[in-house]
Amino acid sequence: MVAGIRLSASWNNKSKKWITGRSGWYQKISLLPKKTGHRIWFHVASLGEFEQARPVIEQLKNTSRDFEIILTFFSPSGYENKADYPLAKVFYLPADLPGNAQKWINALQPDLAVFVKYDLWAGYLKALQVEGIPTILISAHWTPGRILHSSSIPPTKTLLRNFDKIFLQKGEYLEYFKNSGFQNLEVAGDTRIDRSLALPNEVKNRMPDALKDIRDFDLVAGSTWPQDEKIIIAAAVALQLRVIIAPHDVSEANINRLMKSLPFQAIRLSELKNS
Repeated sequence: MVAGIRLSASWNNKSKKWITGRSGWYQKISLLPKKTGHRIWFHVASLGEFEQARPVIEQLKNTSRDFEIILTFFSPSGYENKADYPLAKVFYLPADLPGNAQKWINALQPDLAVFVKYDLWAGYLKALQVEGIPTILISAHWTPGRILHSSSIPPTKTLLRNFDKIFLQKGEYLEYFKNSGFQNLEVAGDTRIDRSLALPNEVKNRMPDALKDIRDFDLVAGSTWPQDEKIIIAAAVALQLRVIIAPHDVSEANINRLMKSLPFQAIRLSELKNS
C-alpha cells in the first residue's frame, strides 16, 4: 500500500500530503514531554471515526486532567481538519512498516491504546501486545462475511483477537463472534450517536447570525462523495428541498467542483458572515 501511495504522490495531492505529513515522524514524537499522568493513544482513520472517538476523549478529559491524549489519523483530510484539536496532541500515524510500530510505541509509551471502528494495523497491534499495553476497539463494526474469513496474512479474526476488549456497535452478530471463539466482546453502541446528540447546541453557538434566521433545512448530508451528491442534488431539485451538503473532501478543488455541479443557487457556509 505504501509503495502505491508513494507512486501516486507524483500526481495525487492527497497522496503527497500522506507522505510529507509523515516525514520526520520519529523526531516529532520524540519531542513530546515526559508523561506525568496517564497517556492514552487514540487512533482513527479519518473525520468520521474521529467523531466516534471524540465523546470518549471529552469524557476522559472531563473526568481527570491527568489523562494526556495522543490522537493519530491515517488520512490527510482527517489530520488537516483536526490538527489543532485542543484536547489532544495530534499526529499522523506512521506507516505500518517493519520497525515503525515498535519505535512508535517505545517513544510514545502509552498506558492504553484505543482504535475505532475497523482500522486494524498488524504491526501496531503486535507491538502493543508485546509491550503488554491494554488495547481496545470502540464502536466496532464487523459483520460475518468474506473479510473475516480472508486467507490474507494475518486474517482479520487474528487481528481482532489482539484486542483486550472490543465494544461492538450492535448486538446483532454477538453470538456469531462468541461461537467463533471471541470472549473479548461487549455491546456498547455507536459513540457517534453521543456526538450527534451534542452537536445541535454546538452548531447553534457557532452558526453565523445570517444563517440563524433561515428556517430549518429539509436535508443535511455529511461526508458525501460525488456519487452521493448526484442523488442528493436530484432529490433536492425534484422535491424542492433546502439542503446542506458537507463533502468528505473539503479541498478547494472539490468544493469548486461541487458548486459548479449544482443546478440551483447555493452559498458556502464560509461566505456567511455575522452581522
